[in-house]
Amino acid sequence: MVNNAIMEKLLKFIKENDIDLSALNEMLNADTFLMAYYHEDKEQESYSFREAISWIKKYFDPKLHTSASITKEVRQDGTIILNCCLINKDGEALTRPKDRFLRVTTRNICQDLKDNFGDKNMIVIK
Repeated sequence: MVNNAIMEKLLKFIKENDIDLSALNEMLNADTFLMAYYHEDKEQESYSFREAISWIKKYFDPKLHTSASITKEVRQDGTIILNCCLINKDGEALTRPKDRFLRVTTRNICQDLKDNFGDKNMIVIK
């Protein structure tokens, strides 16, 4: 059942902002909508191991997950991309649209995070 008040507000917003309906239709497919809801993108100057652990603890469910992984990519310009996801009981990284996922773009990571990565590009946290 469609809530008419919500529909009216949406239509007003679409008209006032000259939004292309075909682009809106594509954007609102289920996977895109789920990713927009469950996937977090952060851009910050520095990122710490403590922040990563905090995110993992927030979403970790021992009934569903065994661990989490953080991967690191260092671009040529020095930008660091960190991707964090949970790992299910079958050992699979959960990166589907409906799974919690964190992507951090930063210039620096704390020493503790550097030490945990060592010379590798992935950490598994149990």
